Amino acid sequence: MASRALSGSITLVALMLASFAWAVASSSAGGDVRSDAASPGRCSLAEANAVVERLHLNDGLVVAKPVNRVLCGPFLGPGSNAMVASLSRETCLPNFGWAVFRFAGGAWQLVMKRDGFAIVSKAGSDIQEEVPIFRSGDPHCIPSGGTKTRLWHWNGSRFVVGPWQVTKAKVDQPTGFRSPSGNITCWMYDGSSPKFSRDVVCSTDTPPQFVILTVDGRLKVRKMDSGCGCDEPDPPRLAYGKQITVGRFRCVSEEIGVTCTVIKSGKGFLINRDGVSRVGP
Repeated sequence: MASRALSGSITLVALMLASFAWAVASSSAGGDVRSDAASPGRCSLAEANAVVERLHLNDGLVVAKPVNRVLCGPFLGPGSNAMVASLSRETCLPNFGWAVFRFAGGAWQLVMKRDGFAIVSKAGSDIQEEVPIFRSGDPHCIPSGGTKTRLWHWNGSRFVVGPWQVTKAKVDQPTGFRSPSGNITCWMYDGSSPKFSRDVVCSTDTPPQFVILTVDGRLKVRKMDSGCGCDEPDPPRLAYGKQITVGRFRCVSEEIGVTCTVIKSGKGFLINRDGVSRVGP
């Protein structure tokens, strides 16, 4: 990125983004069972792993433990013995699919199976499903649009699902992108974490330069002899004509370069191979 002084912040961004999915997927919820001995009829992580392997529900994937989380509760009506298993996948989004079982006739029987990344938790006798919202341009493992949740309720014969409820998008992590040519890299942040300043930082490889835009519209422009050479994430490319809004900032990718402004004041900059120029009042 822009300077060696900036490399520490960028490295921290990389570590945070890399850990985002696992931190979300590992969040605890009421009724979460993580370890126990296998015992027929007893809801436990070990029993769930045995059932998923017996029913071949892991789609042929070879993982050490096909289930990473289990919920136990009366999800199939009062007094029922039900088990909800989150299925494992060795990717950046480790909870890929979930399944509901009931114990009947001396064995666990599959009631319902859902595919796709989701975090399930207990909501009384209902099952709450939470999934991330991917915005246009988000990389596969880094959703930036917050989350949405819905409830699955047993009506006596089957599960019925309620409407999605969208939560507010999280802005407590920097959002990065590159120009289509790859010459311009930008990071935007307008959250509350003390680890990051609320600003937009853009840099170019040719010529080596960077600019910082603060929320009050001030610019800090620097020239560099070379890039920092640090180990940083490679953000997705933002196509020409597309834009990204993060809090009070907006950046637009154009063939003439990248323009970033403070939305309210219109103050900002244009960065390209010719340098950095101020835009707005």
